[in-house]
Amino acid sequence: FFLITKLSLINRTPTTARRDGDADDADDAGDEDAGDDDDADAAPPPTPDELFVSGLLTTLKRDAKPPVLAAEAFGAAAKLCGVGLKATSWKKAAPLMAALADCVEAKERSKGVLEIRRVDWARAPPYRTLARPEVADAGAGALR
Repeated sequence: FFLITKLSLINRTPTTARRDGDADDADDAGDEDAGDDDDADAAPPPTPDELFVSGLLTTLKRDAKPPVLAAEAFGAAAKLCGVGLKATSWKKAAPLMAALADCVEAKERSKGVLEIRRVDWARAPPYRTLARPEVADAGAGALR
């Protein structure tokens, strides 16, 4: 019994500690309103879909100029944004290309091989250009 009680006291977060205490409830009511101004200005974090589209369009604009194989562009985009295609709601290349069909022209070179031919930047969805990831010391992980 003592061990369970001690662990529950150790793992208690500050918000649960405030809810448990009766004396601090009146003082905390004014503090919560003051913190809402900062939350209203902050944008919500981007979804994996938004991150991947930003990475893909950044890659197509800066690194891999069309015509390029879709698999190469998707790999470079995943590396740039840190989100793989499987982590998005599309899961595969075909649904993503269908979603971007109004701005990205793609053609199937052979069965299962897509090539991105052209990008209409005027019709591209809004995205933010992603910075290249910082490369750590390249020789640090190399075998000697």
